[in-house]
Amino acid sequence: MTRRKYMSADAAAAWLGWVGSHRGERLVRIMLGKEKLYGRQIMARAGGPKKTCYLLTRPMLERYCSELFLKTPDELVNRLRPALERLEGRVEAIVDERLAPQLEELRVADDLQAQAIENVERRVARLEGRRRG
Repeated sequence: MTRRKYMSADAAAAWLGWVGSHRGERLVRIMLGKEKLYGRQIMARAGGPKKTCYLLTRPMLERYCSELFLKTPDELVNRLRPALERLEGRVEAIVDERLAPQLEELRVADDLQAQAIENVERRVARLEGRRRG
């Protein structure tokens, strides 16, 4: 049986080709988000209570962060399309649930105001007609 080759988060980020002084921290944040998404621990942890060292393997990254390995923009589009469609569905549901009733109330209020303005204009016209006559 082969032993897994663990890398620190910084080394894994460097292997991915990321640059910058906080590349390992960015990768850890992404992986912690994946752990929260999947509801289970993905990264190995070492160290003590004050400083935790997160350890990653290449297969771990390929399995849980496959979006980091996309080759073309089309692959990214195809990967994101289902999530965007779900998001659009949620937005439409919120609009239908919350905004549509408010919009109807505003339309009714607008119609009432328009009628009131017409009534006032007719009265003003009648009063002006009386003054002249």
